[in-house]
Parts: sequence; structure tokens; C-alpha cells
Amino acid sequence: MITTIKSIGNHSKKRDFSRLMKHCLSLIVCIAVWFSAPPLRAADALFESGFSGLRWGAELSALPEFESFRKQDQVEFFRTPDKVYTIFDVDVENVVFGFHQNKFFAAYVQIQSLDVYGKLKQRLTETYGNPRMTLVAKTDQTIYSWKGENVKVKLKVNESDGLVKFGVYYSPISEKVNEKASDLYFDDSPKFFPVEKDKQPERIPILRF
Repeated sequence: MITTIKSIGNHSKKRDFSRLMKHCLSLIVCIAVWFSAPPLRAADALFESGFSGLRWGAELSALPEFESFRKQDQVEFFRTPDKVYTIFDVDVENVVFGFHQNKFFAAYVQIQSLDVYGKLKQRLTETYGNPRMTLVAKTDQTIYSWKGENVKVKLKVNESDGLVKFGVYYSPISEKVNEKASDLYFDDSPKFFPVEKDKQPERIPILRF
């Protein structure tokens, strides 16, 4: 009788040990899969490959809907009159696309909503880390800058009127361009309303929640 009880106890211990080993093996497999999978980067959802569906380096010849409104040396600026762009479901004005030697390299956006500015700054910081902050006394601006793998991002805040200008630059091309001069051309560009009053615009998100 004692032998039978011992035998049952031994079988029970073996079953428990076998279950434990199976759980450990499953855990090891899960960990191996986790570390072998390519990391998901928040930057992939932002601007590393392009801006609002337009890939960096895109050829101007493939974009007949783009209207030129300013040119300086090898840099030309365009708008899309039949489209309205949104950030976090809020319409944004004065969206400008910059091309260098007919290749897309920069995008500029004017932001008037402080709520959009705050959320955008938070999303950029979550993606690229804390920004570099520069104070420009001459223009009364605070500039926040981030660097990604392929892009540079800037938020310029005018401390006098609260106007925010948002720029994204594709580094492989923007390094060949005078960024400060490009920024000035955008700063001096006139405001425009891209859609005629009676037309239904195409709404294109730059960023969603």
C-alpha cells in the first residue's frame, strides 16, 4: 500500500515537472520570437518615408496637380489648390511642398491652433526624443528641432503672435540646400485659401490621433 502511494506521488511529481518544462519552453520560444522580430518604430508612422502620402525624392513630373508659386535657384515651392490638409482632424493652412532639382525634399505647414501645436510637439517628442531648443531674439522665435534617421523636423513658435510654423526636411536632399533661406521663402510666402468656395475639397491627413 505504501509502495502504491509512493508510486502515485512520483507520477504526480513527474507530471508537474513535465508541465513546468512545457511552460518554460513556451516562454523561451515567445522571448526568442520577440527579440528576433524587427522592432516597430514610431518614426515609421510619421515622416521617415515621406509626408502625407508623398514619398521623399518623388519626381515633380509625376505630380501634375502641384502648382508652383515661388522659385529660388534650384529650389521651387508648390501648393495643391484642390486639397485641404489636417493634423489631428483640424484643418491647417498654407501647406507648402519644397522641391530641389525637381525632387521632393521638404514640407512646411502653418499652424494656428495651440491644441494642435501641443499634441504635435508631444507626438514628435515621443517619436524622436526631447528636442533641441533654440531661442532667436531677432525674430522673437523659439525653435524646437528633432532628428530622425532620414529627416529633420522643426517647430518654430513666434512668441509675439503665437503663430507656429512646422517644417519637415528629407536630410539626404536638404543637406544640399540652404535650409535657412528655404525657411525664409516660406515665411514670406502669402497666405492663400487652397479651395474655391463652391468646391468640395479632398481632405488629406498629415497626422491622425
